Amino acid sequence: MKRIRNTSINNFENKSLNEIRSIVISYKQSQNLSPKTFDVYKRVFKEFDIYFDKNLNLYDLKMREASQFIEYLLKDKVYYLDRFHNTGRVRGIKPTTVNTYLKACKSIYQVLVDIEYIESNPFKKIKTVKRQEEKIKTIPEDDINKLIDSRFSWIDQCC
Repeated sequence: MKRIRNTSINNFENKSLNEIRSIVISYKQSQNLSPKTFDVYKRVFKEFDIYFDKNLNLYDLKMREASQFIEYLLKDKVYYLDRFHNTGRVRGIKPTTVNTYLKACKSIYQVLVDIEYIESNPFKKIKTVKRQEEKIKTIPEDDINKLIDSRFSWIDQCC
């Protein structure tokens, strides 16, 4: 099977990441998208900068590198230290957020395909990340009965 090289159609290889960012953002602004959508695009470009160490040639990105970028977001990216539970544990991006980033990456590269800067979208075949089922915390039945009993005892005392 012959591998398709994702090369620039119009010889735009010398464009920097900042130039590509401005091209994609201006293209997307013409679609009247939400400001939050632009915030996601800006965060994705920031992550491109960090992950690819500013040596990224957007036009030569392959599906393998795109998959590695998504894996980095899932496993290696330090989003914040867990300050709320005081465990000091390093926590990464949740799968839902990674899926949001993946959608933005697909959209960014689709813009580059649409305006004929590249031939194919390396993120197109990457599937969304499976989310783990989160167990919903519920109040135990005994505690609910205690609350109900205490309410009725309070009514009996005051009336």
